[in-house]
Amino acid sequence: MSAPAIQLITATDFIGKVIFTENLPANDLKGFVLSVVKDDLQPKIKDTLYERITVVYNLTYNAATVYTAGQEIAYLDRGYVCLSTTTAGQNPVSHPAKWEEIEIYSVWRDYIKEYLIHRTFAKWLTWGGVKISNAGVVTHQDSTYAQVSDERRARLSSIADKNADLAFTKFLKYMSDNQYVIDGVDYRPSNIKKFKPKTRISSI
Repeated sequence: MSAPAIQLITATDFIGKVIFTENLPANDLKGFVLSVVKDDLQPKIKDTLYERITVVYNLTYNAATVYTAGQEIAYLDRGYVCLSTTTAGQNPVSHPAKWEEIEIYSVWRDYIKEYLIHRTFAKWLTWGGVKISNAGVVTHQDSTYAQVSDERRARLSSIADKNADLAFTKFLKYMSDNQYVIDGVDYRPSNIKKFKPKTRISSI
């Protein structure tokens, strides 16, 4: 695919979503995120959709910035495109006529991001989470709590995988219900049969 396998999510995105949240090692997670993005996400969605997601995933809003028509931002966890030139501080809430919400951001937030969080956590538990205890991630100073058993890690990984599959299945249903169109762009897969929800999705 033409778009780079960027990271898309960071350790902070796991907060409140999975256990051991506060102690997840950011540096260790990076490789697992990249692996999931490249090996699990990119093969499942259309190139143009992946490229669009890599644009909107890190949108921000700066109150000191003057925005012009066509520029996109994220504000209060929603995505917007500017309709006409603003002055500093004119955000989508204070001046709604200058902004229009973009659907792709909510698709990213509600489905793709959820999928990546849980799939990455499952991989981390399996391959990188060998030093976790009931208190969280074990550090070189942690000698108080017993390490989580392989059985429990496997069970937690399985749950995370199921949560990831659920998020992606919801995404597939959303796309099907909306005839594969997001913000007026048709992301219809070349083979509709492969777009049907199933436990392990191979391609859309």
